[in-house]
This record gives sequence, C-alpha cells and structure tokens, in this order.
Amino acid sequence: MSAECRQLLERMGPAGTQKGTIAAARVHLLLGDLEAATALRAHAAPAVHVRGRVTIAVLDALLAAAAGHEHRATDHLENALATAAPWSLRRPFLVEAGVLRPLLERRIETGTAVPGFALELLERTSDESGADTEPGARSSTRSPNVNGPCCATWPARCRMRRSPPSCTCR
Repeated sequence: MSAECRQLLERMGPAGTQKGTIAAARVHLLLGDLEAATALRAHAAPAVHVRGRVTIAVLDALLAAAAGHEHRATDHLENALATAAPWSLRRPFLVEAGVLRPLLERRIETGTAVPGFALELLERTSDESGADTEPGARSSTRSPNVNGPCCATWPARCRMRRSPPSCTCR
C-alpha cells in the first residue's frame, strides 16, 4: 500500500457506522492490506437487513479468496447468492464483478441452491467486466422491448429511476 493511501486512511480515523467499517475493509482489501481488511471485518456487527447481509457475505468471500481459501470463498459466495436471490439483489455482486467472476464460475460448477440467479449474475459479470462487449455496446440479450432490459445498467439503475435519458425501461 502506498504511503499516501496509508496516511489518508489513518487521517480518516475509525468508521462510525457498520457501512463505514465494511467500506473501509473493502478499501484496505483493494489496496492489498489483507490483514487490516480482515481486522476491520471482524469488528463489523452482523447486518440486520438483506442488502447488508449480502454485502458482508460478498466481502467475506473476497477476503477468503485473497487469503487463498478458495473453498471457504465459494461457501461465502453461496451464502450471499442464497440470501440475495429471493430479492433479486444483484448490485453487491456486480460491484465486484471482475474479482467474483472466477469464484462464481466455480460455485456454479460445484452446484448452487440458486442456479438461475447465479447464471444470470455470471452473464452480467461478463457484461460488467467488458470482456464480451465494447464500451457502450449492447449484447444480444439486452434488446429494447417491453419485457426485457434496454440498457447496460438494467435493472439496477432503471428500477431506481436513475437510468440514462435514452433508456426506455421506464
């Protein structure tokens, strides 16, 4: 971790909320400080709502993967998938698309309680990573029609009414 990043994190001080603690853990993990990320995660209180439980399970999967514990990482990912699927909660997975894609592939190969949801996320992570399409291009599964998605950010932004002006999902 660069000295500038470390100084900034130290100046920020400890997080005052659970979301702040989880966000700080993610920042430390992104900067390669697994020890600090794990310590912060250990201090986070259990989440009481679905989005929080999914976000924490995704973070636990990322931490386990970074520590080299692939089996534990896919177990945490399964927990996140099973919790998120009934609510169609995709954003916590898509935010970490590049890192989660290999874990998601392994989870699907070994079996999951929610295969349809997991396969949809796998497809979306390929879209999010840019591996299958050029920036701004639509994949063939994202055609504009009444019953389907019409923009690259569907459904996360369209359902929240923050879609691009050209989006016809509204």
